[in-house]
Amino acid sequence: MPYSKSKPPQYLGLPSQPGDSRVIRSEGPLDEEAPFDFAQYPKYEYLPIQAHQIRLITLRGGRSQAPLRCQLKALDFAKGRRNHNYSALSYSWGIEKAVHPILIEEDNSLVQQLHVRPNLYRALRRLRAGPSVDIQLWVDALCINQSDNEEKTHQLPKMLMIYHSGANTVIWLGESNPGEADSERGIQFVEDIISIGKLKFHLESRTAMHDWLAFAELLTRDWFSRRWIIQEVAASRLATIRFGGIEIKWCDFVEALEIFLRSYGDIQKFCMGDQEVYEQLDTFRSKSSPAKALVETTVNVFRHWEGTELQSRWPLERLVLKLNRFLVTDPRDTIYAVLGLANDNVLELGVASLGANKKMMVGNYSKKPLEVYIDFFQYAVLKSRSLDILVRRWASPVTSRCEVGAEATTLPSWIGIVDASRIEGSFIGEPGRSPYKACSDTVAQCPFDSRDLCDGIITADGVILGAVKETSGLIVSLDDVWNFESFYKVKNPIDDKKKVPGYLWRTLVGDRTPDGENSPRWYQRACLYWLTHASEELELVAAYKKRVKEVVVDRKLFTYETAAESKPRGIGPIDMKPGDLVCILFGCSVPVILGEYDPISKTYKLIGECYVHAKMEGEHFWGLDQESIAKQTSAFKIR
Repeated sequence: MPYSKSKPPQYLGLPSQPGDSRVIRSEGPLDEEAPFDFAQYPKYEYLPIQAHQIRLITLRGGRSQAPLRCQLKALDFAKGRRNHNYSALSYSWGIEKAVHPILIEEDNSLVQQLHVRPNLYRALRRLRAGPSVDIQLWVDALCINQSDNEEKTHQLPKMLMIYHSGANTVIWLGESNPGEADSERGIQFVEDIISIGKLKFHLESRTAMHDWLAFAELLTRDWFSRRWIIQEVAASRLATIRFGGIEIKWCDFVEALEIFLRSYGDIQKFCMGDQEVYEQLDTFRSKSSPAKALVETTVNVFRHWEGTELQSRWPLERLVLKLNRFLVTDPRDTIYAVLGLANDNVLELGVASLGANKKMMVGNYSKKPLEVYIDFFQYAVLKSRSLDILVRRWASPVTSRCEVGAEATTLPSWIGIVDASRIEGSFIGEPGRSPYKACSDTVAQCPFDSRDLCDGIITADGVILGAVKETSGLIVSLDDVWNFESFYKVKNPIDDKKKVPGYLWRTLVGDRTPDGENSPRWYQRACLYWLTHASEELELVAAYKKRVKEVVVDRKLFTYETAAESKPRGIGPIDMKPGDLVCILFGCSVPVILGEYDPISKTYKLIGECYVHAKMEGEHFWGLDQESIAKQTSAFKIR
């Protein structure tokens, strides 16, 4: 039955003073919930709220074995108001179904039931206070009607200010799982990591080996891989972490993570004495890249505060690309989860006139994932006047397991899907910072026809360099580089003057350093030494080979035919094959491979980006006037 409280709802926060670094332990493992007959209560029905309102949940206090009781109320949410008396919850939804019932009380004494997913259920039970204290929370799965796309459309843009305006953000990492290392040990170790005076001891003490391992395992928690957490954490003025029955400050955790990453080489050397621990530590660190990216992003995404306004420093395209390894449940959130963080989300349409006709991307959950992806693609092209987005990987796969409205579909080839199994890097570089300029000064010529877009087709102007003649097999190691003899003009790629031809040593490294700078001249000597002293390894040779590996692994070498050259060379995607076209599209910084021509629709499939020797700086256009370029120009329809 519903009941009232004389005390107002509280928010959650650490009872420690600023500057303290304390790990506070609450009660032990969760008690089993006592049997309760939920069947007597009807399913909860949301009442609509206005666009200027949000809902807050009051989590009733109660004994540990009692069922969860909550109250949902709508209130006006003023953007300029600070210090709302609630805590916002940041957590991972998980893939399990909503099977745990909780009771929702109404003012009119009506009690209904609502089902939540396991991770949220455990979080609410942990956060519930004693019998005499209510807690006021904002929880997305409860405070937003997830089955109402119209409501989601006006509620989700408020999330940035919801997290910024709350008194605290509670980050729920979950409970310890059976079979894990003692993750509670890892979070308790945070206090020791940030105690600088103790760090040397913990880098040398064998008893600390498993503490470091437990901390590294903590970084692989699902929460760190969620895309929505970026704005949740970045916007929060105060945040705490809850892991099972332990609570610590977020700022202490960030400091511990930075020290862990900085000291990782010493930790790794120290753990080499125990092969099992060494291998586990290396595995956990490789899986912890989202945690590292999260900290870097939340530190850098906002420049400063002005009143209650957050001043973002990153444009939308950079945010989407930078966070492409973070996961979303709904593919549309690939874009929508970072809209509120962008500093450039207003686009002036009309390139010629640059008039006042402005367009802003807004979340709209009535759209299908493909429509949202097309919106972002158009936005990126029109904003940058570049086609570089064509060869970037930024989109989340759209599968049958997606949420409401995210139907299974095959995406067009010009929407780059993030594939965790692919290890090769990108030639294109970061937005606005491409190390190449194959398109010279041309700008994107990509008229968006609404009928073609509905069919997943775009049209892009460009020139054809030639057709692929031969390709190597997939390169998986450096040994595979030398198995494609057609790549070389002679069997022995060293000339009589003991020099390696430029097309060879430059192409193998993409004619760039790992930082995107022009290749140093010593790369040529390192390549020569590699070819003539296969059994020896020098530092410079190792550096060159490392760069070769970064460029060629998970790609193919190829030659192509042109009227002017007999056998120009390049490096291309694994799916390319003889007969595909090597092209430069106007406004695209790197050449591309187009293939699988369909004579009925007269369309091509984008196979991927490529490196083409002596074509990466705009050399193809040198000496050509506009009339000559126009004669070479073709319009490619890409599906």
